[in-house]
Amino acid sequence: MQNYQEKRKLRKVIHSNATIILLFIVFIVLGISTARIFLKSRLAFINSSKIEKELSALTDKRDKLRKELEKLQSEAGMEEEIRKKFNVAKSGEEVLLIMDKDGGNGTDTKKESIGIWEWFKSVF
Repeated sequence: MQNYQEKRKLRKVIHSNATIILLFIVFIVLGISTARIFLKSRLAFINSSKIEKELSALTDKRDKLRKELEKLQSEAGMEEEIRKKFNVAKSGEEVLLIMDKDGGNGTDTKKESIGIWEWFKSVF
């Protein structure tokens, strides 16, 4: 009988309003914590993807710069870069200029239009 009364007291405590409210509050707190952790893990995954892309881009850039540095350390690469940047020629080299038959380099249309304007002005 005493065992039955103890079980009854335990049931009363478990099924009381205070216990249910306390368990509900614990459930809410745990749910909020789980949601926060989920959002942080999702954000960390997105940032991880961005960082991986950035790392691969930087690795490609580093490889490209290393190849360019190796090229510049050679005599031919250095000469090519100097010619490209400063537009110079070695001693003994000559510059060859290729022109059209009419001798123009693209500015003849402007001269013709000026000539036509002068002709038009002289008519009046």
